[in-house]
Amino acid sequence: MRDQLPWLGSGFVAIAALDLEPLIQFYRRLWQQDPHPYEGDRYGEFHLGSLRLVLFRPQGSQGASFAPTPPGSLSICVTVRDLAAAIAHCQDLGLTVDPPLKASHGQEFQIRDPLGNRIIFYQPTQ
Repeated sequence: MRDQLPWLGSGFVAIAALDLEPLIQFYRRLWQQDPHPYEGDRYGEFHLGSLRLVLFRPQGSQGASFAPTPPGSLSICVTVRDLAAAIAHCQDLGLTVDPPLKASHGQEFQIRDPLGNRIIFYQPTQ
């Protein structure tokens, strides 16, 4: 892709929330890390390998352009090495864990963040 579009850099996932702190706390517990950089109730960034997850509160007149999307319209997919350990971690946090499913690419399960976005954990078939 870079050969075809040499101007293209990297990307990240950004989620807007008017009430940002519950979302920051959810991902802080889930990923077991503090956001960095972190700007109080305005911005928090989590790093998961090559994935950057940015959480932010829209400022001023931007709020209307970031109206909530229907729950579940966003999926964050994360590869794991040990699906059972990932399930146990989520259950230890008191999260509702959907039953694992067998998919063409391996096994997966999902949870939802406070906005209803899906977080899909999958372990590829060996």
